[in-house]
Amino acid sequence: MRAEVAKPKVTPSQILDEMTRLSARQLETVIQGAALLRLRKQKRVLESRESDLLQIINRGLSQEKNSRLRELEQKLRDEAITRAERAEFLRLTHQLEKLAAERLKALTDLATVRKTSVSSLMQELGLIDGGYA
Repeated sequence: MRAEVAKPKVTPSQILDEMTRLSARQLETVIQGAALLRLRKQKRVLESRESDLLQIINRGLSQEKNSRLRELEQKLRDEAITRAERAEFLRLTHQLEKLAAERLKALTDLATVRKTSVSSLMQELGLIDGGYA
């Protein structure tokens, strides 16, 4: 049976000395890896599930669709909306409602993952003012 050989400890200054021999591209790769490692050690890297849920929570209509929805809302208030515009308004409203439902589901799931309430999570994420939670 083969005996385990203890690896010598490497000091930070030795690592930096070795890094001077790297190309700019290699150095960038090492720095990115080190930054990710630091975040993991500080427990700041989100689990994949949390990251996916946050993407859903932050999703919304495109700026173009949002602007168009506001225009159509104004036409509706002014009673100057055409039949085609009303149909477009309903489609955009449906899309917005679907996103809101997906967002609420993701908020509920993320609150469960983090073992907190939805209102506390929304406050933590800056989605609501603390006075309304």
